[in-house]
Amino acid sequence: MIYFIYKAFMTRLNYTILSVCVLSLLIILSCKNNRDISLVAPSDKATGQNVITARFTWVSDCDSFDVFLGSGTDYKEMPKVATAIPNVFNTERLAFNTTYFWKITGYKNGKGSYSSPVWSFITRDHSNASGLSSEYGNIRNGVGYFQDPNGTDVKAVDLDSFEELWTYKFEDMYDVSPMVEKTKDGTWLIIEHERANGRVKARYLADGEEAWVSDNNIPYIGGTGFNYYINKEGLTVVLAKGSNGLHALSIEDGSELWFTPAQSWYSTIPAVDQKNGWIYSQSFERVEKINAETGRVIKSKYTVPEAMTTHSNTLLVDDEYGYFIATANWNGNVMNGDIAVYDSTLNLVWKKSRFIEKLSSVCYHNGTLFSAQCGGWYLFQNKLTDKYDWKYVTAFDIRNGDIKWNLSLAKYNYDNIHDVVYCNNYLYAITDNTGTHVKDNRLLFKIRVVDGFLEEFLDFGFPKSICASPVISNGKLFEAGIPTLLGQGEKCDWYGQYGVRQLNHNSADDKSVIKFSKMTNLKFNPVK
Repeated sequence: MIYFIYKAFMTRLNYTILSVCVLSLLIILSCKNNRDISLVAPSDKATGQNVITARFTWVSDCDSFDVFLGSGTDYKEMPKVATAIPNVFNTERLAFNTTYFWKITGYKNGKGSYSSPVWSFITRDHSNASGLSSEYGNIRNGVGYFQDPNGTDVKAVDLDSFEELWTYKFEDMYDVSPMVEKTKDGTWLIIEHERANGRVKARYLADGEEAWVSDNNIPYIGGTGFNYYINKEGLTVVLAKGSNGLHALSIEDGSELWFTPAQSWYSTIPAVDQKNGWIYSQSFERVEKINAETGRVIKSKYTVPEAMTTHSNTLLVDDEYGYFIATANWNGNVMNGDIAVYDSTLNLVWKKSRFIEKLSSVCYHNGTLFSAQCGGWYLFQNKLTDKYDWKYVTAFDIRNGDIKWNLSLAKYNYDNIHDVVYCNNYLYAITDNTGTHVKDNRLLFKIRVVDGFLEEFLDFGFPKSICASPVISNGKLFEAGIPTLLGQGEKCDWYGQYGVRQLNHNSADDKSVIKFSKMTNLKFNPVK
């Protein structure tokens, strides 16, 4: 009897032990399977991959990852290039027509290593097509992004060869500089406004696929672009100025975080004070100070009756010279324009009458505000302004409006200078014809900042009328689809439409032109 009881007990015990072992093994296997890494994109053996960046994505419940990328499959040819926490990684610039191999290894709570299979992809070959486009643009990570006048394309251009690297498709764009920024997980997006649809659209920089689309409640931005603010949660907030007000969109999904209504004809890019969480935004007959977290208007300053901003830059200064907000105002007629400078509470500090055109911007560097004058967009305005001595580029003391120097360009034939841009102790001022006729050759002036001395000018040899403003990087000035050699320089970022992140200074990093040379127009030469 005792024998049978003992045997039964041991049998149950063995079953229990066996069950526990099997269950533990299943749990272990399940955990391992959950930590398996399934690669998603780029798909295995994909071809035609963008060389600007590739966006790696994968699926796994591991909490950290190592990314391996190279030209072969062994450890020497496929080194570790990064550690990633989310399941996303964007590469640096890639070589043309090259086969790359990649894999991901993962870790859970700092322990264990789980590896994906090795996948490969082939990058695109040279396009042998020009990427030079004549509308608004910017430069990020050594690549230029310029809107094409066809209204559907944003072309990515190599800053050395001017070759088209990729073309991003949108619908009915008009005079809006694209925005190129990262989401929280490091994904690069290219963002544009679609006029007919009244919306903002984001595409992945790596492949041009749609990332998100905003609501259709952002009518015509027109002539400017975007700015951004990083909120207290670390979220990048895209600031899109429509003709109905300022829209704050999440860069993650395009959802609207807040909206501040304000009527605008043209939509000046707002300036952002990241440190204090303030936004300064110009609208019809007023300039406003806005809480960047909520969109609440802190103060609204009435300007002048029927005041119309130019579609250009609201400029913020916060340095050893003081705290100022500089604005250019067209006011409906070139002879009614002005530059107005305010303090942080929007009290007027100084104001100067200027022949300001609807495309005019202002430029700032080291305590000085720079402005050029215009003869008007239309022929009837030209006839009025021809009676005046208006062809000046002027340097104002930002603190009080005192004139530091006033360069006359009266001996040169042109209708307008809308923009002056700064780089490494020089101003570059480029002429533009009117929108209704073309008669005078385009000119580029190189002006010494310290005293306003005209050091050099370049005659393009042909007339040109374009709404875009200049961008400087890699020793070159890009505008109207015609790059001009200024010298040797680094491929510095030009953020948004007006350079200098969030502040709209219309200035380039001094490293953009380090060693100067004679100004010369350049052109695209196909790869042999």
